[in-house]
Amino acid sequence: MKNKHLFSLLIAAWLCGGCVTEPPAVPDPATDPQLATGIATGNAMLEAFRTDDAADFLAQLPENSTAQFGEKEFKASRKNMIDTMGELKSYEFLCCLEMPQPAAVNGKQPLLRPLIWKVRFLRKTVSGRDVYQEMLFRAVVGQLDGKPYVLSFGFL
Repeated sequence: MKNKHLFSLLIAAWLCGGCVTEPPAVPDPATDPQLATGIATGNAMLEAFRTDDAADFLAQLPENSTAQFGEKEFKASRKNMIDTMGELKSYEFLCCLEMPQPAAVNGKQPLLRPLIWKVRFLRKTVSGRDVYQEMLFRAVVGQLDGKPYVLSFGFL
């Protein structure tokens, strides 16, 4: 009988106990200039997407990436998004996610940050009624030689 109580206590302690870790500090753009620059870059990308400004959108990307994603791809991507979701009406920065950092390249340690925005679209139904829809936009940004660098981006 004594062993049953001891066993029950051990099981209860195992189920109720555990390690508690403190959540990481939330980065603050007011005190983190690199984060503020990343947010500004993402905002510029979304504003260029909203206003159909391919040149400004592409200006936010690294020079070597415009060979894979140029004005033609921008226009096709925007048209596809409008056909699917409607016109981009607003966007709001939500958060910076945690991400394991890559190894140093040429002795430099890049700091990459996945940034998330809530993006709101408006489209009309066949009957003319307004329908709002929201999606998330993710941009992984960092800095290379002191300039903002967009590693990847897309709607989720």
